[in-house]
Amino acid sequence: MGLLLGLSTIVVPWGTLITSVLLYIVIPVAIAQAWRSYLLRHGPDAFEAAMSRIGPWSIGALLATLVLLFAFQGRKYCSSPA
Repeated sequence: MGLLLGLSTIVVPWGTLITSVLLYIVIPVAIAQAWRSYLLRHGPDAFEAAMSRIGPWSIGALLATLVLLFAFQGRKYCSSPA
């Protein structure tokens, strides 16, 4: 990743990397799978009802994430686009 950005001298400590992977990948995926299993045990209707309720919220959360990312890092992106 650093080579793609032209930043090959960045050092990421293993502790930070492992903590980030756990917080942003492993825990959310585990919670989502547990919730999916719970809903499917209650039948496909419960699963579909939950998905229809959270559908608009998930799109909104994705858009908010993108807006916040560019709001906080936009100056950096615009100063060195290459």
